[in-house]
Amino acid sequence: MKRLLIALGRLVSGLGLVASLLSAAPPASAETPQQRDACHGKGSATPEMRIAGCTAFITSGGHDDADIAEAFNLRGAAHADREEWDNALSDYTTAVQLVPTVAILVYNRGLAYLHKQDFDHAIADFDQAIKFDPSLASAYNNRGIAYRNKGDYAAAIVNYDQAIKLNPASVSSFNNRGTAYYRKREFDAAIADFDEAIRLNPKYVQAWNNRALAYFDKQDYARSIASFDASLKLDPDIPLALYGRGLARQNSSDRKGGDADIAAAKALDPDVVKDFAAVIAK
Repeated sequence: MKRLLIALGRLVSGLGLVASLLSAAPPASAETPQQRDACHGKGSATPEMRIAGCTAFITSGGHDDADIAEAFNLRGAAHADREEWDNALSDYTTAVQLVPTVAILVYNRGLAYLHKQDFDHAIADFDQAIKFDPSLASAYNNRGIAYRNKGDYAAAIVNYDQAIKLNPASVSSFNNRGTAYYRKREFDAAIADFDEAIRLNPKYVQAWNNRALAYFDKQDYARSIASFDASLKLDPDIPLALYGRGLARQNSSDRKGGDADIAAAKALDPDVVKDFAAVIAK
């Protein structure tokens, strides 16, 4: 529902990024090949099937620490897909305890902390992941998100800079850096980043919304309306975008059109006025 700024909606990019730690040939053990395949998410395995398959692997015996760590990591990812963050965190922690120096394991635990809004622990895990693999762009991006949600926009921007340096095609990193600039009221820098996110992915709704908001704060209502139009063409049922466009229209002397947008936004979300006030730059 609250999709105007990515910081207030989906906190994380890269969720489900897991790496295989194992060779292809499994050892002899009690679990079935079907359970191993389910644990790895092969075929049409649901999260529930993945959890059951990984549990069978973990409890079967006959595996070394790296094998078991991967199974805990994969089971944690399945719990994450179900938004069961405590279970995901528990599995990722066990994986890290078994194999402490694998970047992706620590990184995935950082994602779980991030979703639980435990930003200090998330930052600590992303620090470790970067230490083990300095090329892991998503760790910089998500560490930036953690800093941004702590209100440390300067530190967030430093991390987004590094994420973009490592992956110049990262739409989320440009969008996220734009939100940090936006919070610093550096609207031109924010718009430049949203422009690049849109250039990389013209269907990225959050960037259209965020650019509209930045133009709104610059009192450039024509460009704000144009960006909201593009966003709503992609997804017509975003209450915050409708409400923002309504305000921009009212400020452009289109009272009738603005009133219609605001009424439509309130019909979708009765709390839209409060929500918009929460995302607008202070």
